[in-house]
Amino acid sequence: MYIPMMKTRREELQVSKKLNYCFSDKIIPLFEILNEVYEKKYEVDDNGKHLMELKPGNKRKTPILKAKTPDDIITLDKINEVVNESKVFIDYFRFDVDKYDRQLDIGKMTLAYMLNNNSDEYIKKLKGITKYKNMIPVLSLKKTFTFSKRQTIEIINELQSLNLSIAFRIEDDIYEAYKNIIEKYLRESDYLLYDINEQNFYSKIMELEDLRLCKTRAKKILLNSPRRLKGANKDYENCCKTSLIDNATANEYMLYDLDGFGDYGGLKDQLPVKDSGSNGKGAALALLYNYKDNSFYSFCNSDTSLGLRGYKDVITNILNYENILDQDNNCVAYIKIKSMDSHGKTGNWATWNNIALTRYIHQIYLKTKN
Repeated sequence: MYIPMMKTRREELQVSKKLNYCFSDKIIPLFEILNEVYEKKYEVDDNGKHLMELKPGNKRKTPILKAKTPDDIITLDKINEVVNESKVFIDYFRFDVDKYDRQLDIGKMTLAYMLNNNSDEYIKKLKGITKYKNMIPVLSLKKTFTFSKRQTIEIINELQSLNLSIAFRIEDDIYEAYKNIIEKYLRESDYLLYDINEQNFYSKIMELEDLRLCKTRAKKILLNSPRRLKGANKDYENCCKTSLIDNATANEYMLYDLDGFGDYGGLKDQLPVKDSGSNGKGAALALLYNYKDNSFYSFCNSDTSLGLRGYKDVITNILNYENILDQDNNCVAYIKIKSMDSHGKTGNWATWNNIALTRYIHQIYLKTKN
């Protein structure tokens, strides 16, 4: 089983919608929800006609949006539309500010920030998932976000009474404190998501052996983030397998009798940050995963002065590797790259996150079919 972990940002949702045919019991996406999505509603007059306003700098009037209310929240409906009602994990995200070593843009994750400081609302959100039979609520415990053992049992029992399956996500360094609860209370239909974050798979051998011996009835899934958050684009090699991403988890999890693995699909575990003022500069980087050798191929134009213009050479190099990375001529990422090339386009930073994630999920899908 593979669990692609994604935030609910535009590119990740676009990839999920395009590839929702890949989702099944073998590939179940997990969404870390940062913000709510609201249905747009407009002010109308007594005849039901939109009220209009002329905003500063505009030449035409536009309809007046109504203020957002809790009744307008359509976050889970939107996700359901994206995944075409496939099975999906829902993780209302809470985060440790110190983990993300940049100036975070709280305005782009107001829900996650609020849940950081309101455990009651967090639990309420988890309970609300029961309205959607294909959605699996994720109770997530981290060093900075825990519940007492008694309260943890109460939450598990309540979520189980409302859902056919639940997931219990726990960071490895607090696992031992909750091991008895995991063994006693999780059901066969539930999931244990054991999260080692950015730690290298081979550095956790003893812990993984303990996980193998865990007597839980739940399915055991190993979560890992092999691409480091603090790595810069310019550090990556050009036209070769990168040594900066060790994707061992994708193959080696089976050695410990685990039921599956999860990761960020070639992306970083990154949160929205405020504009860093790069002025379009930076190294153009493309990362394309290849399941046949479980490696990421790196294509990098390290001339940071070029910024997005550097992708012209990156695309040329990627197409030169087509006989290695698209031997069966069935890669959806290559189709997109070729289309961009034929139209003289290079895309933006988000485009290449989209391509990396698209390639990764589709590669795992092809692997499950073989």
